[in-house]
Amino acid sequence: MTILSISIRRATFQGYLVFLLGMLLIVENVLSALTTGDFYTDIIGIALGLFAIGGGVLSYLRPEQLSRGTEPAPTYLYVIAGIATVAFVFWIFFMLQG
Repeated sequence: MTILSISIRRATFQGYLVFLLGMLLIVENVLSALTTGDFYTDIIGIALGLFAIGGGVLSYLRPEQLSRGTEPAPTYLYVIAGIATVAFVFWIFFMLQG
């Protein structure tokens, strides 16, 4: 029996976490803008979210630009990415519930 080995680059996980942060900022500020009607303060949060998404995508596409970005990711990044994904899904679920 062979065990499958998954090797994901460190930059991929870091980019994923920054991407999730950007999505969190965008969703939260869009929902805030729709409920309060105050678009001026929420535009800044949306812009920060877009920049975070851009940074996440760039770190995924250009891992050689990051320090140690092309080496395999350590175990703690797998754990952090898993926890962040579960937290993000729960946050979206409860935000949409009301």
